Amino acid sequence: MFIAMAILVAMTTACSSLPERKSVGTYRIPLPKGNSVIEFPLKSFQVEKEDKTQPWYSLSDKMSGLIVSFNFEPATRCFDSKSCRDYFVKARWPASKSFRTWRTSQVGEVYLLELMFGPIGGDDLQQHHMFAHFVKDGVWVDVHLSKANYEETDRDLFLDFIRSIDIK
Repeated sequence: MFIAMAILVAMTTACSSLPERKSVGTYRIPLPKGNSVIEFPLKSFQVEKEDKTQPWYSLSDKMSGLIVSFNFEPATRCFDSKSCRDYFVKARWPASKSFRTWRTSQVGEVYLLELMFGPIGGDDLQQHHMFAHFVKDGVWVDVHLSKANYEETDRDLFLDFIRSIDIK
């Protein structure tokens, strides 16, 4: 774990540019290794946190209630979307008893894990989580989407965001 973090810090140090808008409505996040960038439409999202030292980025859309975060790790334990999703599932499995629902799925070439938490401390937020996994330039990109008061019709909101992500 410490070795992976040291590698990630070295990768992050090599990345000198901050996230930026390519044009009005497009948000860019450089990968911490290589020359690739993640791009997606900003739409009504607000940037909550940009931390290139982690690196970790968080955005929220007050209109839809969708929260999105991007986490980056060296792709040392997996090599593509499916193997990273499967590794993530295996790592999360011990905590699965607290999840009301649990499913794996796929949209295009991107493999997903979806879960809904059960009531926590007597409160039921109906909070749904989706984890989408990308691998590019030796970097595992974990995109985490969540929304409280989730209804199954909100799933398209999650999937549309995943489909809008372009890594160049």
